[in-house]
Amino acid sequence: MRHRSIRPGPGLLLLASALCLATSSLAVKDWYQPTDGPECKPGYSYKNLAYQQWEAEASSLDPVSRQRALKASNIGGFVFVSTDDADDIGHCQGNNCGSLYANVLKQGYSLSRVGNGILVIGINPTMSASSNTANQTLQTWIQSAGLRSERVTYASTEAQIRAADFTQFKLIYVPSASVQTSGGMQNYQNSALMTRQADLKNYVNNLGGSLVVLTQAGLRSPYGFFPVALEFRSADFIDVTTTDDIKTISPDTDSDNLDHVYWHGYFTGPKDWSGIYRVLAYKAYKNDNRPSQGIGCPRMNGANQDCWATVLGNQFALLSSEDCDNGKDDDGDGLIDKADPDCWFCGDGIKDGNEECDDGNVLDGD
Repeated sequence: MRHRSIRPGPGLLLLASALCLATSSLAVKDWYQPTDGPECKPGYSYKNLAYQQWEAEASSLDPVSRQRALKASNIGGFVFVSTDDADDIGHCQGNNCGSLYANVLKQGYSLSRVGNGILVIGINPTMSASSNTANQTLQTWIQSAGLRSERVTYASTEAQIRAADFTQFKLIYVPSASVQTSGGMQNYQNSALMTRQADLKNYVNNLGGSLVVLTQAGLRSPYGFFPVALEFRSADFIDVTTTDDIKTISPDTDSDNLDHVYWHGYFTGPKDWSGIYRVLAYKAYKNDNRPSQGIGCPRMNGANQDCWATVLGNQFALLSSEDCDNGKDDDGDGLIDKADPDCWFCGDGIKDGNEECDDGNVLDGD
């Protein structure tokens, strides 16, 4: 049985369904427990193990088998990051933008494997309702997502952010920066969240929690709470292009209904986007005045990554500081490049071993 594709391009899935692995390796067979899982052959489904245990169990496997076993184990969490101040007036409030953000909250909440309720980091709920656009918009998305009855907890002060128990929540939500959206995140709140980098990585990678983040344009250290800060450039523009992957989250979202005044920046790195890996939208052109000079994302991933991404997302993201082709152990786990399960294989343009998803064809099931 072949694993589902995570190759960039038309018809792509972000691991929308769980994956199955056919192998005689005992180390991999140990990942399964008896039951009748709907996606797997009769008698097998998934056993969720801690990430560290997975590394020990799978250490004897070749890199491709390690990658497949990792995805089959259901390790990782839903992550969605946008450079848009989507919560600002006239942008994506309610069901605008093809209901993208209501769909993001709904899917992130349903896929999470930990806790209950939503933890909101960076909105002050005591701020005057008439001027707290960030909170007003979030409430419209929560209602549209059918999550009105779920618990919403706010961590606004530095002490609250430092002390928050992430494991108690299904989803962590970070609004736009306050310089973009009234009531949004401020520098001191972002700095406090940066002290929780290791906890946030554990929450996503090991516990399967969901993370949703909007633009940090205007903050001193944008996206600094990721294992490697996303490389962000501030810029105002209107036109973006979506990839087919975004349909997995929000079927009605497209390049037209995401265009508005203004997006406030784009990501240029790091390679493979700090482990998020998938690009859902990008700046349409690198030079809006001269589209003939090329699109904004000729290559989404890998050593030759060349992309001005505006939305990143993955249903099973593994946040990581590993650079997968520099010959170094970047995250200190003793594993280098593609020997590290943090690294992706499918879609990087290199055919590794017996993998089938970089084999130059578009056969379903790769």
